Amino acid sequence: MTSTRCVLGVLCLWLGSSAALPAAEPAAGRAGNVASASFEAGRAAYLAKEYDRAFAILKPLAESGDAKAQVTLGIMYDYGYGVEKDVAKAIDWYKKAAEQGVPAVQHDLGVKYYRGQDVAQDYEQAAKWWRMAAENGLADSQYNLGYMYSRGLGVPASDKEALAWYSKAAAQNHMFAQYSLAVMHAFGKGVPVDFAQAAQWFRKAAEQGMAQAQYNLAVLYENGQGVEKNPDEARRWYKLAADQGLETASRKLAALQAGGGAAPPPPTAAAQPETATRAGAPAIAAPAAVVQPDSAASPPPAAAPSPSPGESGAVRREDWIAAQPKDHYTLQIMSSSREDALLDLLQRQPLSGDVAYFRANVNGQTRYSAIYGVFASPADAEAARGQLPADLRKANPWIRQFGAIQGLLQQPSQN
Repeated sequence: MTSTRCVLGVLCLWLGSSAALPAAEPAAGRAGNVASASFEAGRAAYLAKEYDRAFAILKPLAESGDAKAQVTLGIMYDYGYGVEKDVAKAIDWYKKAAEQGVPAVQHDLGVKYYRGQDVAQDYEQAAKWWRMAAENGLADSQYNLGYMYSRGLGVPASDKEALAWYSKAAAQNHMFAQYSLAVMHAFGKGVPVDFAQAAQWFRKAAEQGMAQAQYNLAVLYENGQGVEKNPDEARRWYKLAADQGLETASRKLAALQAGGGAAPPPPTAAAQPETATRAGAPAIAAPAAVVQPDSAASPPPAAAPSPSPGESGAVRREDWIAAQPKDHYTLQIMSSSREDALLDLLQRQPLSGDVAYFRANVNGQTRYSAIYGVFASPADAEAARGQLPADLRKANPWIRQFGAIQGLLQQPSQN
């Protein structure tokens, strides 16, 4: 993700992202600096849990058209902070902000309509809100809209439109969009079959750590399709995928190492990134709305502070990660381009035990990713995932092998 894009939804408001919301500008034409100061007073009261005071400050601002205040009132009604919980009013305030062009809120409304969360499930409405956010440049929404066109959900099925929106998201380094483009080129959906293009996009997703893309790239190297045939490169990519728990890659690698095996299969369209997709389905059959690459969860803002994660009271770092057995597993619970945002989200989570985060360079971009737990098998990690706080479980954190993460740590980071 780019540094200007935020997919933490309404939480961006509290994390100080200038990309998430426009400057507060009431419709009545008050001076922007006065409105901003008023909003900051309401925000300060909210964070101090002085909800009655926050509501009194923010409601007039919201009614006059202040987008930040509208989002904040939506949060208060959504979670019952200082007011009786009322999801219908929350949706109404979110829509008012979204209609003013707030991409993160437009995206989150699309998620709600796609899932049927607090509203009746409506794919046409999901596509409508994702289109707004997509046209405002939000890569997750661009990917989701491409997915909707590829499946004919809420919009007429169109490989041409799917390709166009996947391309926009892929240009922003969206991993699932890159994978989906590769599949379209490999199987000739909306474009002629082009294994060279497929290899290019599989490689981009594979370099971001997507196990299925690593597997498919290995298949192309083994077959010599779109790339020069190279058994060593095939083994390398199969191993990277196998290290993340992809069983098909493990079996293929074992066959190659034994010096035999059947002819390699063609690339598969069914992507299963890491051990489990975030939406509980193959990646290209699951919208990235549930896959929020900048965060694995969006907990309620300004919840009561939780103890610092980790038995020692501190979040562990790269040295601890490097010391873990490479064949053990962990849960990647969130990721961000901003270290302060990641730490703030971690602080809000009631986690205890082994929590760590690391910095890595992914295709020239610095990423900060948080992990939780040390597990001997994917099954153990899956069981632990079911015990995570509800807000983390909703996003289905990735199961990753420490060896794969340790490999990322060995790559030079870029400031």
